[in-house]
Amino acid sequence: LPDTLAQNLDQVRQIARLVGHPERGERLLQQINTALEQARPRTSRRIRTLVYQPGGFAAGQGTLMNEMMERAGLQNVASHYGVGKWGNVSLEHILMNPPELLLSGGSDNSMPSRAERIMRHPALASLVGKVIQARLDERLLYCGGPVLIRTAQALARARDHALAQLA
Repeated sequence: LPDTLAQNLDQVRQIARLVGHPERGERLLQQINTALEQARPRTSRRIRTLVYQPGGFAAGQGTLMNEMMERAGLQNVASHYGVGKWGNVSLEHILMNPPELLLSGGSDNSMPSRAERIMRHPALASLVGKVIQARLDERLLYCGGPVLIRTAQALARARDHALAQLA
């Protein structure tokens, strides 16, 4: 898995070339770059954000998700919870030192993931008014390529929602 946006874009180009459609790869790269440009923040205010994935898993520094968050104007605070590149964050750590924005992975299944159940944990009720909680579809957490378009859009929407709440 690519750790950076540059590596991911190179991978898109390489795959398009391997399947004999480099022009399609270039079109996809243009769409990704357009989405990234549209997702750029309009303010220097960076929102302290944790993407809380199923099982308490979080992406830290040196990951594609971290770079996507930065490009959307979100400050990834996973390292504040002891996460290096990848790691787990306990609910207790979130309660003791809450981020401004908590994005939880969720799926379209009728069975909620652990992360979704944690988002409804009674202890998080104490954070109402202190932490903005939003859903980030799990499908956007792990993949690059064309998924980056939706990831950029989702992170920008979450950022704009949080900025409106924090104003």
